[in-house]
Amino acid sequence: MVRGTIFNLQITTRVLFKGKIYTLINLSGLILGLTASFLLFVYAINELSYNRSYPDAKHIYRIIFKDNKGNKQPLGPLFLKNELLRKIPEIEQSSRMINPEYFTGMIRIKGMGLSQEAFDLICADPEFIQLFSIRITRGITSGMLEKPNRILISETNQHKLFGNSNPIGKTMIINTNGENYPVTVEGVFQDLPWNSTFKAGFIVNIGLYTQILQSTIPEIQAEWESRQDNFVTIYCKVKNERDIDRIKQQIRFQHGSSTSSFKIPDLDFQPLNRIYLDSAGINNDFSTRGNKDNLLIYITLAIFILLLAGMNYSILSTARAALRFREIGMRKVLGATKKNLRSQLLIESLSLSLLALPFVFILLGLLNPIVGSVYGKDIFLHANLMKVYAGLFIGLTLAVGVISGLYLAVYLSSIKVLTALKSNFYIPKRITLGKILLIIQLIITIMLVISMVIIFQQVHYFLNRDAGLVKENLLMVYLNSDENANIKQFENAFNKSSLTISCTSASAKIPDRSAKISSIKIPGKDKKKIPFEVIYTGIDFFKALGVKIIQGRGFLPSDTSSDFFPAVINQEVLRITNMGQPIGARLGKYTIVGVSTNFNIHTLHTKINPTLIIYNPDIVQTLIIRYKNGDENKLFKMIRDTFHHLAPDCQPDYKFFDQELNS
Repeated sequence: MVRGTIFNLQITTRVLFKGKIYTLINLSGLILGLTASFLLFVYAINELSYNRSYPDAKHIYRIIFKDNKGNKQPLGPLFLKNELLRKIPEIEQSSRMINPEYFTGMIRIKGMGLSQEAFDLICADPEFIQLFSIRITRGITSGMLEKPNRILISETNQHKLFGNSNPIGKTMIINTNGENYPVTVEGVFQDLPWNSTFKAGFIVNIGLYTQILQSTIPEIQAEWESRQDNFVTIYCKVKNERDIDRIKQQIRFQHGSSTSSFKIPDLDFQPLNRIYLDSAGINNDFSTRGNKDNLLIYITLAIFILLLAGMNYSILSTARAALRFREIGMRKVLGATKKNLRSQLLIESLSLSLLALPFVFILLGLLNPIVGSVYGKDIFLHANLMKVYAGLFIGLTLAVGVISGLYLAVYLSSIKVLTALKSNFYIPKRITLGKILLIIQLIITIMLVISMVIIFQQVHYFLNRDAGLVKENLLMVYLNSDENANIKQFENAFNKSSLTISCTSASAKIPDRSAKISSIKIPGKDKKKIPFEVIYTGIDFFKALGVKIIQGRGFLPSDTSSDFFPAVINQEVLRITNMGQPIGARLGKYTIVGVSTNFNIHTLHTKINPTLIIYNPDIVQTLIIRYKNGDENKLFKMIRDTFHHLAPDCQPDYKFFDQELNS
């Protein structure tokens, strides 16, 4: 057995080196095919791995809240955590989490004289550490997060803000809405996995959120106890996944009970490891999301490319097979059986496939920066998934080698001795597997070319479709909380400049990836509420974006009365509510002063929501500048000079609207 294998390997080596050009062509095809398919498979593996790094991921669920209209969101009332633990014994552990930046505006954190935006700061319960198995690398683990003036920082943020020094016991400053909140570092934790749907570089007790809200909401206690106000995400751990159905039945009973002093809302339980790919249709979700449809497309494409690579090998090998007829005939005369010949030909195919594998890995490494720059997403081989990558790559490579060599092995080993010795060609039946493979290869190739043309047309449509606003010559300047204090000075400086046409501000980081949704009562609809996208802006919002007002007016400098809250709605609101005369009508505490055309500050993947644009220059974080064409360099210099004058410790962060939208 061993001697036979060694003999076959020797013959394989001679065959490969004898036909160097043929080997090079076939090897190149395999390398390119395997590289393209493996690149897509790496992407798929990475996408499927989200939240699976947490040890108890199979037992952890995110609570989804549903209203009677079928709307879903992961945000619920603060009190519900304790209520669930008290009434549902199958829930073993629970923790609330809040991303305060989404509710209070930009947050900055300062330590050791350095300052950075804390977009990854979360407020959480002490149980959060144990629930997600957060590994503490510095500090005393007992009693962590029990006080609101304590903070945990990730190892990455520790090195950024404190270098190699020990941060335990050091004071840091959390700044938002112009207010400072001193906190003491009580621990350092290992960075969360890269494939986590929520990011946490700083963790503070959920009580700190109370302190932040006290500066804007006087009756904070009523806010906490409200059954209607939803702003916390609740995660829970169950003892057994099979208990979920029983838990849902108990909640349905509580939800429908008329005798209970308190009804638990209608809830659903979303598995932690399905949040990334199964959150379509969930509003107010600030976690990282993927796209299941795209994933299926990429996996299908990877399989097609593998089939093409294998069929290409079979077709080329079959075409060259005529040169080996006499070799096959002589080996049969010398006693070689069909089994011997098939083994030899399969070893040749496997050897060529395995020879391609190291080149595939090299090419994957070289292509990743290019893919990252074009696609906007790095496709890394992560260490914690290396067993999965290796198993899949080796398995697929061997499968391609076996499947692509199998037809050739059967084809050549079935030739009769006299036919092989007398002829340099072999006339098979009219319909052969080779012809079928060639037809399939052509069909797949045509399908891929057609798909490429369709995708090109879709991208062209996407980039050129009218979004209801003027995308050209539009610059976004993203502000932090320190710069927000001078927002009016920034607007005045840019509006006075001869380089700009208009400057305004908005609460959304335009172009925004997610919409901020709030339910608002519709007048005359029997207390009916519908979900609105809410945007807070300065005066010249519509002028700067190039959005048309079709009824009423936009905002005026005189709209500053403390008891008058002007708002503009878009056409989608009229379509949904059937308002006859919207001007002067009230939506909650807001008075409608105008109606705008529909406009999209997101991508075309996001539908245009009924939108309420509210004049409130105190809740903004983005400057929107409409500038004159051809003056970009002068404008950039003016922005840097203005920041140096009004916010000398800050560096301007600005992007073109159209480029950011394209990315």
